[in-house]
Amino acid sequence: MSHDDGAKASESSPQFDADSIRKRLFWSLPETAFMTSVSTRTVQRLLADPDSGFPKARRVRGRVLLSGPEVLRFMDEASD
Repeated sequence: MSHDDGAKASESSPQFDADSIRKRLFWSLPETAFMTSVSTRTVQRLLADPDSGFPKARRVRGRVLLSGPEVLRFMDEASD
């Protein structure tokens, strides 16, 4: 095993740009997790809990998408 193997593993992790994500209307689960500073699993738990008040997800062509503005509104309300 060499140092090159570690570099390949880090290249496979997604690199998100907050400004480009913020411009889009719908976000994927990993993008939502990145924008809210929680794990993807936490986003999944919030979606599964009907009492959480988290925005409902939409399924589009097999992908789970969330409305970015609704997620940001939820986060603002949760922080108050």
